[in-house]
Amino acid sequence: MVRVTYAATIGLYILKASFNFQAGNYHWPNWFYNTNYCHSNGLKYFGGITTTTELQIMDPFTIFCFFSYSGVTAGAGVEPATLPSTTTALSGAVLPQTDAILNFDFTVTDDANTTSGNDALPTLISQIVIPQGAGNDVANWTQAIIGAQLSDGTNTLTGTINTNNLTFPSIPTGSVALGEVTDGNNKTYTLKITLKTALGGALPTTIDGLNLAFKIDRTNFTTASSASSTQFESGTGTVVESGSTNNAVAVVATKLNFVVQPTNVNQNATMSPSVTISANDPNNNRDLGYVTAVSVSSTGTMTGSPISATPVAGLATVGAIVHTVAGTGFVLTGTSGALTATGNSSAFNVVALTPEINMQGNAANILDGDITPTTTDHTDFGSVAWGNTFDRTFTIQNTGSGTLTISLPVVVSGFN
Repeated sequence: MVRVTYAATIGLYILKASFNFQAGNYHWPNWFYNTNYCHSNGLKYFGGITTTTELQIMDPFTIFCFFSYSGVTAGAGVEPATLPSTTTALSGAVLPQTDAILNFDFTVTDDANTTSGNDALPTLISQIVIPQGAGNDVANWTQAIIGAQLSDGTNTLTGTINTNNLTFPSIPTGSVALGEVTDGNNKTYTLKITLKTALGGALPTTIDGLNLAFKIDRTNFTTASSASSTQFESGTGTVVESGSTNNAVAVVATKLNFVVQPTNVNQNATMSPSVTISANDPNNNRDLGYVTAVSVSSTGTMTGSPISATPVAGLATVGAIVHTVAGTGFVLTGTSGALTATGNSSAFNVVALTPEINMQGNAANILDGDITPTTTDHTDFGSVAWGNTFDRTFTIQNTGSGTLTISLPVVVSGFN
C-alpha cells in the first residue's frame, strides 16, 4: 500500500491532473475511478467523480493506493526433445512436410504478488518478446525459422522473426483477447514455430541435432499503462526456459544428392576431385547420423563397379573412380538401403588414350611434314668433308595420352 498525504489549502480549486504524480508502480490517477484500488480519507469535492475536471479541497486528506504485480511461470506443456526438420507449416502440411508442434509454453498470472494489496485490474499485454534461451545452437534465427505463432488456446497471433528473438507486437487487449489476463486469473501461452524449406547459411549441412532454445521473463512483456493494467514486477524474476536439450532439429534422410559431381576424365585415369554424395531430407538438409553404405554405379565401364563408400556425418566420398573404355555422356547413379539418388549425376566424358609423336632437334620442335632444313632445329648439318662424320641428336617425345610404340630401326630419309 502507498499512502500520500495532501495538506491542501481549503477552498482551492485544482485540476484532477494535478494529482497525477505517478512513479514506479503507483497506478495513478486510477483512484478517481476505481475505489477498490485507491481511495481518499477526508477528500470533499464538487461535481461527479467521473465527469468533473476540477476538485475543490475542503479539508486536508490522505490518499491510499493498493497495487499488485503480474508474474510469469513455466506452463504445463512438455517441450519436445526433437523438432522434425520438415516442420514447415502451422497446419495443413502436405507430405513430406509436417505441421508445427508446441515448442514452448509459459503462464502469465495476474496478481501473482499481492503483498501490497490488490489493484483489482486485469493484466493487459500489448507485446511479448521471446529471446534465445540457454543452450540455443542456432545463432541467427532468420536463417532457420520462417514462422512463429503465439496462442492462448482461442486466439492466435503471428510474430516477427529476428536474429535473436521472436517479437509479437500489437497484441489485442480487449475482452477475452489474446493480451488480456483477467483480474486474479492466469493464462497459458503456447509458441509454435515453422522452419524454412531452404535454410540459410551453412545450416543445410549443420542443423541436424542443433537446439532451438526459447526463454521469457518479466522484462519481456509490455503492458498497458498502470491506470488500466496490472504491471509486471520489476527485474527478471523467474526465467522460464524451454530447455537446452529440447527442440533439437532432427533430420531424417529420405534421398541421396550428388554434391561434388563427376568430371571429364582420361581413359584408365582416376577421376579427380572425388565424387561426394549426401544423405538428405526432402528439404535438402543433411542427415549427420546417416552411416549406411552408398553404392555407386556408372553407365560407362567403371573398374570395380559398383563402388561402395560409407558416409561420414552423412556425406559419402567415392574415390578411385576409373573408367577403362572411352565414351561420352556417361552418368553415375547412387543407392543406399532404401534411398536412391534424386536423379543421376551430371554427365561426363571419358577421353580415349591416343599417342602423339613430337620430334625435337636442338630443343626445337620439328613440325610434321616440315621439309625445309634449318640450323635452328639441327636438320641442316652444314658442310661436311668427304670421309668425315658429323653427328646430330634428335629427341622423340610422346605428348599424347596413349602409349606410343616405335618400330626400330628408325629410318631417316631426305639426306642431300
